[in-house]
Amino acid sequence: MKLKQELIVLAAAAVLAGCDQNRPSSSETKPDTTAQDVKKETSEALNTTKDYVVENKDQFIASANQKLQALDAEISRLSERAADLKDDAKTEADKTVAALKEKRGVASQKLDELKQSGKETWNGIKAGFEKAMTELENAYEQTKSKFKPDPSS
Repeated sequence: MKLKQELIVLAAAAVLAGCDQNRPSSSETKPDTTAQDVKKETSEALNTTKDYVVENKDQFIASANQKLQALDAEISRLSERAADLKDDAKTEADKTVAALKEKRGVASQKLDELKQSGKETWNGIKAGFEKAMTELENAYEQTKSKFKPDPSS
């Protein structure tokens, strides 16, 4: 009986020792990572991130320029319509269009700041520009609502 137990233990040990012979050892699968490798990978990741931010910055600025140009055209139309008004209506329209142009100037200034910003200041300046744009768009809508509907649109 004792011999039988010893044979079972010996057979089990042989089976377990032979398991997973096809799997490479951990030293065969990965070379040791050096500090130089980590620096290189970190540098590559930072460059990729920087490229992504620059690309998105360029896209954002291009989109902002398009929005401002579209609003410029709309503000010009309102100015033309205000020129056709008389007396108090003209005075009031001129004031509101002037206020609108002032907000347009602020948005343009913020966009210029955004163009000059670095990655450290981008988010803060971008938020300032977005606020200026929202104020400009709201002011435009309010000003437009004060004018009678344009028969040409």
